[in-house]
Amino acid sequence: MGLLMKKLIWVVLIPVFIGFCAMFACSDRGLPPVGKPKTALELAEHLAYLPADTRVSLLFVLTAKQGSIHLDKEGHHILTFRKRDIADLVAFTDRPERLAFEVSVPMLAAFWHSGGRSFSRVPPNAVIEDTNLQTAVAELQDMAQSANLVQFKLRRDPFKNVDIDAMGKHLTNPALFIDASVFTAAGLSVLLQQGAKACVAVECYWALAGG
Repeated sequence: MGLLMKKLIWVVLIPVFIGFCAMFACSDRGLPPVGKPKTALELAEHLAYLPADTRVSLLFVLTAKQGSIHLDKEGHHILTFRKRDIADLVAFTDRPERLAFEVSVPMLAAFWHSGGRSFSRVPPNAVIEDTNLQTAVAELQDMAQSANLVQFKLRRDPFKNVDIDAMGKHLTNPALFIDASVFTAAGLSVLLQQGAKACVAVECYWALAGG
């Protein structure tokens, strides 16, 4: 092989090697995981390899055996679920990603207050529906939980044309669909890892779904 050809090869290979090293080999994390994540912890690991400021959107669905809506002393509509009545609480990614996983109520509360555009800073829109084919749309101004209850403060002003009062006080098999919350990949990865470490038998992450 001629001297000129050897120089050309090195001119081409050195930048490629440096770039590869910067991305993977010279990183403490090594090579990124292969394939789609199948558990919440694998998702956390997958997110850790994305650029830290990558935006990830999560939407949520809560289903329950029953629930209720009442007015508090200040006249706010309060949506209430008993924790024992909650059937499922699922988070799923906005398009183009196709992932879903179940979360606990404490983790939804953690998501609520995390991120630059968290629900506590930018309240989400939500749809409430029950088996009586009643539907309401509202802004969720706040979320609170106690040992036995999960409550959401509803603001209906932006959606007066879809009346909450028409649903009645008692809901049968209600479903709550919550608009997207935006996280950075780094922030969501940390939340998932923290949640997994704090996991107990009934307040846990389940396997991911989706392909």
